[in-house]
Amino acid sequence: MRAVVAPPEAAVPQVAEVPDPAPGPGEVLIRVGAASVNPADLAVVSGAVREAFGLSGTVGLGWDAAGTVEALGDGVEDLHVGDRVAGIDAAPPAPTRAQAELIALDRSAVARIPEGLGLLEAGTVPLNVLTADAALDALEQAAGPAAGRRLLITGAAGAVGGYALDLARERGWEVDGLARPSDAEFVERTGARLVGSIEPGAYVGVLDAANLHDDALAALGAGGVLVGLTGPWRESTPEGVTAVFANTSTDGDRLGELLERSLTEAFAPRIAQVLDLEDAAQAYRTAQESGSRGRVVLRIG
Repeated sequence: MRAVVAPPEAAVPQVAEVPDPAPGPGEVLIRVGAASVNPADLAVVSGAVREAFGLSGTVGLGWDAAGTVEALGDGVEDLHVGDRVAGIDAAPPAPTRAQAELIALDRSAVARIPEGLGLLEAGTVPLNVLTADAALDALEQAAGPAAGRRLLITGAAGAVGGYALDLARERGWEVDGLARPSDAEFVERTGARLVGSIEPGAYVGVLDAANLHDDALAALGAGGVLVGLTGPWRESTPEGVTAVFANTSTDGDRLGELLERSLTEAFAPRIAQVLDLEDAAQAYRTAQESGSRGRVVLRIG
């Protein structure tokens, strides 16, 4: 099969011929129809996270996959060949990942795609929505329930931040979204307030989807909590505030619930551009460009 891979010294990803995977016990083999390009993929190609992820040699790319069930491993009884599914691949060291013609995922990381949601759209959802959900879980574990308290979401018009706006409001947070003025309609549709700069000391919580790090930390008041999406960027935080980090979720049950919500206007997936698998290098160059809203999606098969 064909798969998108990142050789250690290459500036752009390559499409390579690799062996077909087979599903192990408890796994689902998916014939992939769509896979999105995420910032984490760009960071692997650039080398920025190779050490953090423990990567060496040529590795596979892709976190999100949407397609149809090709085969089932032993013990998987609630899916059938031909079912439309989406899943998340959270194994950075793997030689092939979601951007491939076939992928084997644990059943627990896979959910059915609801009728009315296309493969291209579903292929943008898993990583971003599960990351937003997990970040809010981490925030509330550290800071306590929302109860109308103030939360700042940086990168509020981005993929993770956009989902977090809706989910945080649903949980009871009073949300401000940091974004450009041109994104006002998108941010405010959720009932969140658009802000163009950070008000120091004003927030109980910050979900730092834009990876602003110390600038975002300054928004916290005494006892505040920042949730980051990347690993620690400093040895310690200032006295009186806390920084925690959201682990990537692979909860297929929760993914199924959130895919259903993708049929609503507020949760509608955003696609910047669709390119075929053989155009993966161009897809990565496009995804690297700043200012685009929505994900670049690889159409596979």
